[in-house]
Amino acid sequence: MEEKFYSVVVDGEGIKSETPTTKEKAHNLARKLASIKGKKVYVVEWDSFFCPEDIDVAVDLACEDLGIDPPQSLHDVTEKHKKALESLYKLILIAEAWNKADGFVPDYANKRQEKWFPFFTYIGADAGFASASTNYAASSAAAYSGSRLCFKTRERAEQFGTQFIDLWNDFLLVR
Repeated sequence: MEEKFYSVVVDGEGIKSETPTTKEKAHNLARKLASIKGKKVYVVEWDSFFCPEDIDVAVDLACEDLGIDPPQSLHDVTEKHKKALESLYKLILIAEAWNKADGFVPDYANKRQEKWFPFFTYIGADAGFASASTNYAASSAAAYSGSRLCFKTRERAEQFGTQFIDLWNDFLLVR
C-alpha cells in the first residue's frame, strides 16, 4: 500500500504545523480547528509529501519544512523584474525542500555525484518541458541551472520542471 501524507489548511491562515499521520487524525484536527476558529478548514492528501499542485501550498510546505517564514515581498525591485524574482525564489525554496526530503545535497566538489536539471524548449510565448532533455552534469563547462535548482534523479527534475512550469515561465520569460 502506498504511503499517504496529510496536511490541514485553515482558510486564510495556510497549513498548520501539526502534520497528521492518518486520514482520521487529519479530519479530527480539521473539525477541531473549524470549531475553534470558525473558518473553513481543508484536509489535503498527497501521495508524495512535496507534490501539491497549488504553488502557494507548495511554498508554504517548503518553508515549514525548512523552518523559515514564507516570503512576503521583494523590496526595492523594479516592477518589471519583481514577478521573475519572486518566481525564482519560490522555485529555489521548493527545490531546497524537495532535495531535503530526498536526502540530497548538491556537492559541486564531487564530480561523481549526478545532478539533474529541468531543461526547457521554447516554442511561441511559453516554455514546454522537454522531458527527454533533462540533463545532468558533474563537471561540464556549461552552466545549465546552478546548484539551487538541481536534483538527485532525472524523475525528480522532470517532476519539478513539469509541475512548476508556470513559475519557470514567469522566471525565464519577459512578459
